Amino acid sequence: MLSRHRVHEAGHALVAALVGFRVDYDNQLEVSGNLGHRGLSVDFDRKRPVEVAAVTAAGNAAETVAFGKAESLEDVIELDNLAATLVLDGLGPKEAIEIARKGCALAERRLRDNWERLTEIARALGAPSDRVSGLLRGLRGE
Repeated sequence: MLSRHRVHEAGHALVAALVGFRVDYDNQLEVSGNLGHRGLSVDFDRKRPVEVAAVTAAGNAAETVAFGKAESLEDVIELDNLAATLVLDGLGPKEAIEIARKGCALAERRLRDNWERLTEIARALGAPSDRVSGLLRGLRGE
């Protein structure tokens, strides 16, 4: 049986790789940049807010896909923070909420389409870094 925590973190890593962010793994996930989430940091590219929102929401989306519902509030809080940042950067609140909604939908769609990869990455977390890195390699922009 897959652990909820591993599925959650694998969701962030997989979606990040699929939307084109660089993902490094050294017994802890790290994605290039500065938007942090439990060892996962994503480059906040203001030109790609939907993709940033997708990576932010991907942990909860992975839990929903795997277990029928998400139990963590961290992604919801981070997504709310992202929407607030977008508003501070000049977007209207409705536009920021729409970006968050699109990001959630993108994350869930990518995870459903890549269920086998998600479970393989979740099982590999905690393994030597070359195993997880190999699973994520070549997924950028797929």
